[in-house]
Amino acid sequence: MGLEAFYERFGWAVTGCWPGALQITPDDRRDEVLMGLDLARRLQA
Repeated sequence: MGLEAFYERFGWAVTGCWPGALQITPDDRRDEVLMGLDLARRLQA
């Protein structure tokens, strides 16, 4: 992955990861990453 630190600054958190779930081409597989944002917490800030 690698973008977690960027998104965590804005309150996002990784809630799931499926390694190799996305097949872009026959030789290129990528991870599917599910992220969530706590909206109640964002509204309080």
